[in-house]
Amino acid sequence: TPSGPRPVWIAGLHADYARDNGLLLVDLPVLKDWFGVNDYETSAIFLEKGADPAAVQASLKEEFPGLAIRQNGQLMKTALSIFNQTFAVTYALQVIGLTVALGGLVLSLVSLLRESGRELALQRTLGMGRLEIALSTAIEGTGIALAGLLTGLLLGLSLGLVLIRVINYQSFGWTLQTAYPWAEVCFLGGSVLLLAFLISFFTGWLYLRKWSPEAL
Repeated sequence: TPSGPRPVWIAGLHADYARDNGLLLVDLPVLKDWFGVNDYETSAIFLEKGADPAAVQASLKEEFPGLAIRQNGQLMKTALSIFNQTFAVTYALQVIGLTVALGGLVLSLVSLLRESGRELALQRTLGMGRLEIALSTAIEGTGIALAGLLTGLLLGLSLGLVLIRVINYQSFGWTLQTAYPWAEVCFLGGSVLLLAFLISFFTGWLYLRKWSPEAL
C-alpha cells in the first residue's frame, strides 16, 4: 500500500471466472484507510439471516433509482444464461453429429445385408421369417450403436477432463468446476440406442422385400 506493507488474513477463496488474474476483496473502510479511495463501482450487501432479499432490493431501488441492484441469484442466473448462449452451437453440432451417425449406421447395415446373402439364405432355410430376420438385424445394429456410444462416452470424458484440468489451467490460469450431466447422457444414450434399434429393424424389414435367395 502507499503507507507500507499491510497484513491480510485470507478468510476464504472465491472462483471468479471473469478475470484472468487474481483479485483481493477487502472491506471498504479498510480500502479507504489503506489507499485513500473514496470512489467505487460495485458494492456487495450481505443481509442478516431471515431477511427478505426481494424487499430489500425493492427498497434500495426506490431510494436509489439510478443504481443497478441485483440479487446474487439473479446475477448468477444472468451470467449462466450468457455463458450458455456462447455454447448454443454445440447443441446444433450434437444434432448434426447424431444425424450423421444414424445415417452412417443405416448405410453400414445396408452394406452388411448386401454382403450377407448366404446368411439370409441360411436363416430362411432354418425357418426364420421376415420378422425374425429383421429383429436379428435390429439386434446387430443396436450392438454396433452401443459399441460406438460407449467409445464416444469414454473419449468425450477423457477430452473433457483434459480440457478442464490441463488446457484451461495452462491457457487461462483458471478452470471450470467439473459436473457430470448423467441425466442428459442417459437420455441421449437411450435415444441413440432406441433409434438404432428402430432404424436397424426397418432397414432389415424393407431390405428383405428386395432380397433374392442365394444358393448356400
